[in-house]
Amino acid sequence: SAVRALLFECAPLAVYTALSTTAASLPKIVLQQQMGNGAIGIYGPVTQPVLLLQTGATYLFIPFINVFTDSYAAKDKKGFWKAVLGVQAVVLALLPAGLLVAHFLGAWGLDTFVGSGMSAYQHLLAPMVVSAVLTALVLFYSMVLTVMRCMKGLIVANVCAIAVSALASGPCIARWELQGTTYAAVLAQLVQLVMLGGVALRMARRHFAGSGPLPKPEDPFDGLPS
Repeated sequence: SAVRALLFECAPLAVYTALSTTAASLPKIVLQQQMGNGAIGIYGPVTQPVLLLQTGATYLFIPFINVFTDSYAAKDKKGFWKAVLGVQAVVLALLPAGLLVAHFLGAWGLDTFVGSGMSAYQHLLAPMVVSAVLTALVLFYSMVLTVMRCMKGLIVANVCAIAVSALASGPCIARWELQGTTYAAVLAQLVQLVMLGGVALRMARRHFAGSGPLPKPEDPFDGLPS
């Protein structure tokens, strides 16, 4: 039936969303288990200002979805890579800007918008900025793979990120406490980003060379070369 076909087509995206949420949440879950609610009560509010950077970066590439889709379907190699590299450059440009804001305005911002005395945790902000930019890049390349209909690549990359996060969170938090939570997240994001970027590059090369047509919509798990 039509409903069953729609559910089958959307199933990989649902799996990807669940895995992505797990990968992002795991370091904080481990932090709470190892250091208690007090630690997560500090870490959580400190991350809130940095999430604005991540959200802003995400909104930068949403308007380009149609550009990626149209250029990829039309096999416009130049237009596709121009859009991909352009958006990537803009997102990466947010990194030094975010680090400067965290350094010069971080203490003031935490005391003003989070709570009195929170400036003592300014040192947590710089790694969080790095993590926020990496998260934006992960979301960007996840969107690119969605355009390519490579659901398998999305799922495998997220499973690997969960594995790295699960292995790294405990030791990192034991060594660096609150800061270790972000370090574990950054390690997982780097692995995830390398995998997503590698799959996207391989898919694009095959597609633009003419040997890799778009997978059929009814086969949403297709797309990752075996």
